[in-house]
Amino acid sequence: MIIRIIQNHVIEKIAKYEQIDINEQRWIHRTSNKINAFFKKQKDLSKLGKKREEYGKTKRGRVATFFFAIFCYMPVIPDIISTRLLYKKIDFPSFVIAAIIGKSITHIPFIFLGK
Repeated sequence: MIIRIIQNHVIEKIAKYEQIDINEQRWIHRTSNKINAFFKKQKDLSKLGKKREEYGKTKRGRVATFFFAIFCYMPVIPDIISTRLLYKKIDFPSFVIAAIIGKSITHIPFIFLGK
């Protein structure tokens, strides 16, 4: 919940640069404007969320979500973002197994190489 509140606060702070001419904006502000415009289209997001929920109920959807969870807990994406992405999309036992597998893929080789 705290992450979501902070994300909304940051998006609102960056959104004030929407009124500035596009030639005078820096790349971060142009990018944030594109992201902000995407999130303003709540209908599109809700349609996408419903499709994702329906797909997640199928066997292929659960397997795909499990492999996505393993990928999320590799050092590609920070853990806090991974947890937010997977919130209510995967059941807890699968979540724990995916996190263990994802962390093991990266940490076990370093443990054995360190010896």
